[in-house]
This record gives sequence, structure tokens and C-alpha cells, in this order.
Amino acid sequence: MNILVILRQWPSAGKSLENSGMCDSDKNVLCEALNLRDEQGGFVTVMALGDEHEQEIQILKEALTYGTDRALLVQISEDKTGVALAAACAAQALRKTGPYDVIFFGRQAIDGDSAHMAVMTAQAAGIPAALYSKKFKCASDGEGWRAESETEHGEIQLSGNFPIVVVSVREDQNKRYPKISDILKVYSGQNMVEKVASPDILPLTLPKPVQIHTYVPETAHHQIQMIEGTDEEEKAAGCLKILGMYSFWEGHANEG
Repeated sequence: MNILVILRQWPSAGKSLENSGMCDSDKNVLCEALNLRDEQGGFVTVMALGDEHEQEIQILKEALTYGTDRALLVQISEDKTGVALAAACAAQALRKTGPYDVIFFGRQAIDGDSAHMAVMTAQAAGIPAALYSKKFKCASDGEGWRAESETEHGEIQLSGNFPIVVVSVREDQNKRYPKISDILKVYSGQNMVEKVASPDILPLTLPKPVQIHTYVPETAHHQIQMIEGTDEEEKAAGCLKILGMYSFWEGHANEG
């Protein structure tokens, strides 16, 4: 099994030394990838995007001390900082250096915790995505994968065939720590971080917004009305009543 972990560190101006190591999100998902490799057999690659700042190199070296098999620095300049450009670059880089069966993202990326980076990378690469996975494993027949994902309506079961992009929020896996032998090997002076030339970045083709309704407010109502109430529930009821008076909220005009 060929597994890729895309780290959250992306090129940005003004980096500080406090960001010079892997974040908890990276460490968590790297442990999951390594555990999956040990269970299924295979190879784990970590990838970061950057312009050869020492911080990106140190982050990749740190990942190697956990027993990672390969570390890649995809060289892109600091002006490629937007989510769409970073996602397009990541998608082309994984095509160039893969193929991969599983592409892991932690819950944090250039977009914070919103998962936009993972989704846009999956879209650009033409790969499905399993978001907010609490548990990811290979199917018993070895031909696909199973995942339990968090949603606002509760947990759902997902399954499919490889390849798959996974945004992992799993926290119950076996923790892993750097080994002395790996630390000595990584920091022995040998350059173990491979540099990948910047791919030709093609802009993502995103769906265009569709206007479904136009509303132009009447200009006759200029008075300010205060919403009163002793708690949030009373204030919400007062707000609905006012909206109903002006036909914003049908069915509430005559309530109260």
C-alpha cells in the first residue's frame, strides 16, 4: 500500500520559529498512516509545499524520525499561497510522485479546520474524499476501504475503492515517537529530503455561483426597532415577529 501524508505547512511570508516543527494535527495523522502501513504493508511518504525555507526542511526531517519512508519538498514560491493554487499544486505533485492508494490530510491545513484544501486537492486530482474520518481501515477483502466519519447529524459509514483522500480526525490510534536510530540517520548529514520541481499549476475549475433569487428592500422603512427579551429565546421570538410584520417570514405576521 502506497500512502501519502500531506503536511499542513504551506509557503507563507513572515514565518516564525514557533512554526518550525510539526503541529499536533500532522503528528496525529502521520501516526495513523504509519500504523496503517505496519498493518497492511507498504510505504509512507510525507509531502510539504514550500520554497526551500529551512523550516520546511526541518518539518520533513522530523517526520522522517518517526520511521517515514520518504520525504518530498515540492518547490513552489511564496506567492502561491491561496488554497486553490496550493490544492492544484498538491494534486499535480501527487500525480507526479505517485500513484498513491491513500492520501491523508490532518484536520488542519492552509485553510484552518475547514477541509477546503483536502476537498479541492481531491477535486483537482479526480479522487473521491472521505471527510472527518474517525476510523479508517482497509476492507477485509483487501479490495477497498471503510471509514466512520463525523457529520453534524452523527456518524456515517463510508466505503469505496482506492485511491481515496482522507481528512482524518482520528485520535485513538497507537501513538508513535521518534526512534534514536532514525534520529541519528536523519541528522547524520545525509540529505534525505527529496526536492520536487514546481509543477505547472493549472487553475482549478470551480462551479460558478447561480443566482436563484433577487430581493430589493423597500426604502420606506427607515425606523430602527429594538429587539427586547430577557434571554436568547425571547429575542429570537421578537425578531421573528418583526420579520413577519414586513412579510419576510410568512406565517408569523399575526403571531404574538
